[in-house]
Amino acid sequence: MTRPSLHRWSRRQILASGAGLALSLGFPRRVLAGSASRNLIIWWNNGGWDPTFVFDPHFEANGLARDPNSTLASAGGISFADAESRPAVRAYFERWGHRSCVINGLSVGSISHDGCSRLVLTGVRVGGADLGTLVASQSLGSRPLPFVSLGGPRYPGQQGEVLTPVGPLLSGFVQDTEPAHADIDATREELLLEYIQREAELRTNQPYLDSWSQAVERLRVLRQQPDLLNIGANPTEEELISMGIELLATQTCSVLGLQAPLPSLVRWDSHDQNQENQEQAFESSFSHLDTLLTTLATTEDGDGTLLDHTTVLVLSEMGRTPRLNPSMGKDHWPYTSAMVVGAGVGGGRVVGVSNETLVGQKVDFSSGASSSSGSTLFPQNLVAGVLQSFDIDPGGPLPGVAPFTAWQD
Repeated sequence: MTRPSLHRWSRRQILASGAGLALSLGFPRRVLAGSASRNLIIWWNNGGWDPTFVFDPHFEANGLARDPNSTLASAGGISFADAESRPAVRAYFERWGHRSCVINGLSVGSISHDGCSRLVLTGVRVGGADLGTLVASQSLGSRPLPFVSLGGPRYPGQQGEVLTPVGPLLSGFVQDTEPAHADIDATREELLLEYIQREAELRTNQPYLDSWSQAVERLRVLRQQPDLLNIGANPTEEELISMGIELLATQTCSVLGLQAPLPSLVRWDSHDQNQENQEQAFESSFSHLDTLLTTLATTEDGDGTLLDHTTVLVLSEMGRTPRLNPSMGKDHWPYTSAMVVGAGVGGGRVVGVSNETLVGQKVDFSSGASSSSGSTLFPQNLVAGVLQSFDIDPGGPLPGVAPFTAWQD
């Protein structure tokens, strides 16, 4: 299959020269000249976790069904439920508690997986772009793939050009090695590329043509560094994390979506056998999260490390009921916890409050402390706070929503 001729540079050549992305798209050399930029990683835990197993144990509440083998512990300034069956959780807080902020009492207002996922990520129940897309839209002109999704739900809204789900098809397309089942006509593709380039030169201020033209240029840049998207049909969790870190390090993307991996037959959605599922799910998620943060913290980025310039949001769409059901499981619950780590985070703190039945209480949005004059914490408040921390006016996508800023440094 013959494709348009594209000179390919190694990543080292691109980074050393400051060319490639910056020059191909006509943006300043500083984009690839080692200057640090703010990144976002969304670490998604799909299915709805039980906050009592780690974040919000309420040991003072006698009627709450929690891990009977856990005890209250503290590390890095954060109190959490500790258990011998979850050594990775303890190790995580010992290493990263000082850079983490736990958020409790988050009211998702639903017990639908899809509905909660959309609300947690977008701040709205219908339509709207998700947090990753909104943050990544700032780097649309300076990253070939502003928002790379390697896992987790995604809601790009009307900004689909910002989001790229990475898989074998895209990898093959960039490397000219499409899977056998891919129906791609190279001659037709070349004609389309030529047509878009010609029309873009003849017509100005045409939004759709401008968008397509930018997409063509981003494709050219990606084909100059094809190894960045070298992904197999069944990549391991470690390979996905490694790829994501490299995409951030090379400033190929600014936002990364990852789904926390689970062992076989283990699930967050623990309608039965809550104990077994939750303890293994938390252990797996925190073990891989520790790997992610360790890699971020040991990867140089400008005047620091990637962790110094990356905010990591650790999320699940809902919580679990305070009590067990007849199957020794827990059903859906409209209150949950979250965690924020890294750049811009005031670490070593737990903010937000729930009561002994895991119902979120009113809090002061600047301190996160319980307050009778405060407000209930909803996902839209958290989304607005994250947007604000990235210097994005939350009033655009979320008019009238007060930002929750207690997690910020």
